[in-house]
Amino acid sequence: MIASCLKLSARGELKIMDVNRTYLKTGRGFVWLDTGTPDALIEAADFVHARAAPGLSHCLPSGNRLQCRLDQP
Repeated sequence: MIASCLKLSARGELKIMDVNRTYLKTGRGFVWLDTGTPDALIEAADFVHARAAPGLSHCLPSGNRLQCRLDQP
């Protein structure tokens, strides 16, 4: 949904920082976790598991990272 509202760069690409800026403008936090190695994937899974109940939602894989939105009360 956010990507459909973004403008392409001079090279014809969508930029992840534009997505991040959009999330920041919504007033909600987000976290982007590195999952490029087996150990990093386990750390990311532990992070998501530990925070899932208090408001972590919408986790999506993005390349070798996991991007999650933090729902603020």
